Amino acid sequence: SADGSAVTPVKTLLEYAEERGLSTGVVTNMAIWDATPAACYAHVAARSSKDEIFRQLLAPRFGNGVDILIGKGLADANASFAKLGTTPAIAFAEAGYRFGGDPAAVTRDTRRAAVLRDEDFAAIPAVEGAIASLSRNGKGYFLMVEWDMHTDDPQKGLRHAVEMDDLVRRVSAIAGEDTLILFVADHSF
Repeated sequence: SADGSAVTPVKTLLEYAEERGLSTGVVTNMAIWDATPAACYAHVAARSSKDEIFRQLLAPRFGNGVDILIGKGLADANASFAKLGTTPAIAFAEAGYRFGGDPAAVTRDTRRAAVLRDEDFAAIPAVEGAIASLSRNGKGYFLMVEWDMHTDDPQKGLRHAVEMDDLVRRVSAIAGEDTLILFVADHSF
């Protein structure tokens, strides 16, 4: 803090879930170091602190950290881990993840996976795979899904809005009746 006293980071919702033994996941069509996904597993003052966000992602304070991670930011991860003399594939594998670039590889049988890429991917199959994997835990799961619609390209923005609308319907259909589903907006989106 400004006066030099120690600051204790506020526990994230994902950390509360990990502490209670729930399975956890993050799916985003943004970079995994961006504000919303990083707020699930990192405690940094700025999203531009990518190196520190990656470090905290692989050094969880509670539980074993996020179990299923699907998102963008592969080039950024390559750059961050290169500074440490390694690669994302090696770093995530050492942390117990199956690492790759195909969201379809996440299935019910997947225990821990990190899928990083720089290209767009389909929302519904990625989220269905995450839910199938995470729902095996009898204690339950926490899954944060971000489907960003910020763009100056009207066609892309409308496509993402339709994808999110379809995603809301699909998740509502496949999640159990005892599952709390929250859909929240990022300002006017």
